[in-house]
Amino acid sequence: MDKILTISVAAYNSEGWLSRCLDSFIIEEVMDKLEVIIVNDGSTDATHDIASDYCKRYPDVFRLIDKENGGHGSTINTSLKAANGKYYKLVDSDDWVEKDGMIKLVHALGKTDADLVLNPFYEVENDLVSKKLCTCLEKNRYNGIVPGEVADLSKVADGIDLLMHGMTYRTDRLKKNNVKIDEHCLYVDTEFTVLNFFGVANVMALEEPVYDYLNGTEVQSMNMKNVFRHIDEMMKVMIRLEKAYADRLEKNDEANSRVIYRLLSIKIPGTYRYILSMDDMKLSRKKLISFDRVQMNRYRSLYDAMIKDGCRTYKLLSVMRMMRFRFYGMFTAIVRHHNKKKYGA
Repeated sequence: MDKILTISVAAYNSEGWLSRCLDSFIIEEVMDKLEVIIVNDGSTDATHDIASDYCKRYPDVFRLIDKENGGHGSTINTSLKAANGKYYKLVDSDDWVEKDGMIKLVHALGKTDADLVLNPFYEVENDLVSKKLCTCLEKNRYNGIVPGEVADLSKVADGIDLLMHGMTYRTDRLKKNNVKIDEHCLYVDTEFTVLNFFGVANVMALEEPVYDYLNGTEVQSMNMKNVFRHIDEMMKVMIRLEKAYADRLEKNDEANSRVIYRLLSIKIPGTYRYILSMDDMKLSRKKLISFDRVQMNRYRSLYDAMIKDGCRTYKLLSVMRMMRFRFYGMFTAIVRHHNKKKYGA
């Protein structure tokens, strides 16, 4: 039977949580429509054995691809080449899906040809009980869009947040885009969602949550210790996205660019704040000046647009530049105070 949805599961040393992820796809109502590709990214624990067991028990659903370690981006590149489903979705190995949401998603995907399908999702805390509902499409920006119906992108562009956990792309569009995701690099989920968003002409929004995103674990890329350790990779991804945005502006890709600007106006200032929050002040200052030079020299129009929109981080940076980045410790203290007040950390 033809597969409706390919799920790509990146698995690296995932023995402690992989079974929970894979169990969530054992849904009798839609299993015959699912293709779950587990990409074992050079694991040294029991990940291969666990994945192999699922492939033996459910050979028509699960597929295992073993490869040398190349990072999350390499697992996306690998699974997309092998994907046979009409649609394609990423699910991290420490996350899982909701049964009812998955059933409704698969049924909806079988009846549509939308370029992109959006679902709400849950952010789940470490206790595996507390969770918050999140959405890729602001309710007050639906502009009359009916959930379950395909809408032209221009009608919803101002209300879309590109969040991997709530997004499902049509596979043939991804293969046509032929975007190679950076390997040996973190934060490529954003790279995948953004670079493949260019060219999307229409979307469909569904109301049922599908994805359970486990938030706040020590192994996650957004754990502060991991952010500081991999800040160069974050900077690399942000700059690649800025280049893509600038290139599309030249092609007058107006609706898509509005969505990307919305994301960059959050991600780029956020990257500055992460750099400013690093413990090693000397290294922090060096990296911030390097990153800032790229913004001011290559993507000044993007910077100016965010200043016009009232970005507080950029206003702080303007003062820092005026002072030639002297008194750096004072500015890092301001950012850390802001983080503590807003995030409690």
